Amino acid sequence: MVVETVDSSTPVGRAPEWLSWERTVERSLVHRAAVAEVLLTDSGPTDDTDTHWVAAQLPRLHGFYRPVAGVHDPMLLVEAFRQSASMLGHRVHDVPSGHAFVISALRFTCEAAALRMRDVPARLAMRATFSDVAQRGGTVAGFALAADLFLDDRPAGSAGGYCAVMNPEAYSRMRGGRTSTPRIAIRIDPAPAADVGVARPADVVVGPRRGDEWPIRVDITHPVLFDHPSDHLPGMVTLEAIRQACRMHEGRPHALIQSFDISFHRFVELDAAAFVSVRPTGEPGVLRARVEQDGAVCASGRVQLD
Repeated sequence: MVVETVDSSTPVGRAPEWLSWERTVERSLVHRAAVAEVLLTDSGPTDDTDTHWVAAQLPRLHGFYRPVAGVHDPMLLVEAFRQSASMLGHRVHDVPSGHAFVISALRFTCEAAALRMRDVPARLAMRATFSDVAQRGGTVAGFALAADLFLDDRPAGSAGGYCAVMNPEAYSRMRGGRTSTPRIAIRIDPAPAADVGVARPADVVVGPRRGDEWPIRVDITHPVLFDHPSDHLPGMVTLEAIRQACRMHEGRPHALIQSFDISFHRFVELDAAAFVSVRPTGEPGVLRARVEQDGAVCASGRVQLD
């Protein structure tokens, strides 16, 4: 592995000097049970009341999103952005603890050259801007968030999306009372780990290929993908299933995500079979992916591999 040497005291020039990478934020702010899964370290306002800086530290060896050939896994940046939406929702818009953040759209682009690892954990700075903030009964009911990403003072890409915010009662109504972890009715053997670019069979989230479809493999005991109990397949697991299916479709197990634009139409339930389908677009490395369950489309969009 080739790493670059950097003085760990060097400030991230695109972020204000007060932004800190000294300690993680409270895990409840990013909806994580394990402190080890908290990436964010700080946040604060800018002169624009809708725009805020967020800091995150990317480990050199994460428990799931592992580096490839000395390059950080881009999905670490996606997870950091997801965490920033939760944290800023709580800190900036006073969303109470216990409210659900339901993502309906997520997009991401990255600059692969900026993801090369150095000899210390990477410092990610995100300049995140709120828009389309919806209110209901005096509380925030949803918002869009877009962020420019800087990794160790280098432009690293961008991320954006929209999420609805629901109190526990509204979430329970929307879920029809399905708010506890259901029994996993379908057990699926993993696809070969080497075919999807992971080291362990436990980290494979799709089953063997069936034409241009892959069944989604659910393991609610996975300590990272299911950091805490969930009544549905988490969005980040859905994205990982899409990524692994795209890698297998292209026969490139270590291909990095260069960009994606995914819409989440409905929850993927844990107690029924779900499948990822992948189709080429005619552009090199650009694919259309779709997640279906019981004849309904749960997620769909465009993925570009490097």
